[in-house]
Amino acid sequence: YEIIRNNPGLTKEIRAEAMERFGCSKSRFETALKELQITLNIARSNDPEETNDRWLPWAELYPDFG
Repeated sequence: YEIIRNNPGLTKEIRAEAMERFGCSKSRFETALKELQITLNIARSNDPEETNDRWLPWAELYPDFG
């Protein structure tokens, strides 16, 4: 969550940073990403111009549902 909170970005970018900083596997990263979605900590950008998954903090996209 810290990575996305500080620097929202594409899955590929976030995964690379997480793997470098925390030494996690791709599988563990994917699990963490799912857990963060389920707990409403992060969400995919709803920008129709985006062609790849861009992750943002939930509160940034849905401030009224904090």
